[in-house]
Amino acid sequence: RSEMVISVTVLGEVNKKNLLSRAGAKPGDRVFVTGTLGDSAAGLEILKKRAKRQGRIVKGAEARTLIARHLRPVPRTAGSRVIARSGCASAMIDISDGLLQDLGHLAKASGIGAEIEVDALPFSPALRQLLQTEALGLALHGGDDYELLFTAAQSSRGEIEALGADLGIPLTRVGVIQPGDKLVLLDASGAPMACDGGYDHFAS
Repeated sequence: RSEMVISVTVLGEVNKKNLLSRAGAKPGDRVFVTGTLGDSAAGLEILKKRAKRQGRIVKGAEARTLIARHLRPVPRTAGSRVIARSGCASAMIDISDGLLQDLGHLAKASGIGAEIEVDALPFSPALRQLLQTEALGLALHGGDDYELLFTAAQSSRGEIEALGADLGIPLTRVGVIQPGDKLVLLDASGAPMACDGGYDHFAS
């Protein structure tokens, strides 16, 4: 819809020993994410409400934190290299289109399904304080967090904890890989919830 379109193509090489693709997740693997989810989408919502002067205008340090996460994202490039080289992860993708959408890409490439425990999703203090009622939807469907989603065998739990300490960022277990092709959300009691996708670039 813009008058200007900028297309960028990036080509590169990777050592096969350090290659970690979306394929490779296996039933029983645990699903992990780095950092916190939903912050960028929350920052965008705050900016949109300000622009339209709708609802309560959110200000303060927490609002600035969420807006910064949207306007100046920091991809986990260094973390991705460390996780790939560790040898404990089986598959990985960054979260650019929302947790569910990108988990769906990984699941399709790996030929598996997954269960996600919504109570395990990591939220920042700023998101909890300003948009607590919207936090789950923003984390599941909002994009541009550029956190990492990766899978690893249950036996690698100790290595994952050590990686998180070395990287200085939280690595949170949020679910488990299952046979089949279904993505299932589980509430606090373990009951299934409604589940749909994240951001779709080509939706009308």
